[in-house]
Amino acid sequence: MPVQDYKINTRDAVEGQLHGLQQTRADIQTGFAEDADGVGFGKAVQYGAGERGYKKGSAVAHIAGITIRQIDREAAKRPSDGTVVFRKGDTLPVCSDGRVVVKVTDAGQAVHGAKVFVHKVDGTFAIATSADHIEASNVVWGVKKTVAAGDLLHVVITNADVA
Repeated sequence: MPVQDYKINTRDAVEGQLHGLQQTRADIQTGFAEDADGVGFGKAVQYGAGERGYKKGSAVAHIAGITIRQIDREAAKRPSDGTVVFRKGDTLPVCSDGRVVVKVTDAGQAVHGAKVFVHKVDGTFAIATSADHIEASNVVWGVKKTVAAGDLLHVVITNADVA
């Protein structure tokens, strides 16, 4: 009798990826990138000036969403250096409720359920605050883990209090 051997190939986490089985319950909107230099994957965004427009970073504690990775994006430069962004005017998938993998910009102890700090200008995520960061009121760490700068970790964003 033949042996059936199934291997499930799961990819390592990447910035902007929905975490786990969140595809079934994530709330994702489509908007447009307004930043002249583009918006990367897994970045916090705020509402922009245009209808359905988004800009990276946030000036207020309530984060509008986190950009989601898409596999149909072209490299930003030729020859490619691996940089892929949503260019100004591109359609932009934004998760406003769910779990998203992000890159941590500093080292420290992420605590499950603790608030996340978001860079006001570039939308990156940090464990500790600084003058350039704001404490997000609707984003928390999804796990308890000691991380180094550049590590990937998932956050939980919720906009349940927004109609």
